[in-house]
Amino acid sequence: MGCGPGVYVPQASVEAEAVEGLRGLLGVCADPKGFTRQVNEELRRVWEASTGRDPHAAQKITEVDRKIGNIRRAIEDGLGDAAWANQRLRQLLADRETLTAATAVSGEPPRFTRRLLLPTGGRPRRYWPKGSRPSASACCAPGCRK
Repeated sequence: MGCGPGVYVPQASVEAEAVEGLRGLLGVCADPKGFTRQVNEELRRVWEASTGRDPHAAQKITEVDRKIGNIRRAIEDGLGDAAWANQRLRQLLADRETLTAATAVSGEPPRFTRRLLLPTGGRPRRYWPKGSRPSASACCAPGCRK
């Protein structure tokens, strides 16, 4: 029984991968502007998903209106399949109604400033006493030393 044959993964490659991942994370968190931007982008994405707001709804409405105009023009020019045209017009009008509702959402998503997000007012160096700020490699290294 057992779990089967094991796979050997060199410790150095695991450590290198962990340090690279932490370096990227520290890079984002150490830059207050980048961190604030990422938080605000995520807030916007969650807000749009929860409210049903589509930031591209106006463009989509214009496209639907263009299609409706094309179908009406085709009917006036003698389109033979009136049943299809009516069905398609009903579908496009329903799509337009849905998109119009998506643009009716009022308000803006919540936004944070660096002062609200970071307890030091957006200055990461204030986390450590003056002159004792560790480097990023020193933060990552304790668990990865040989």
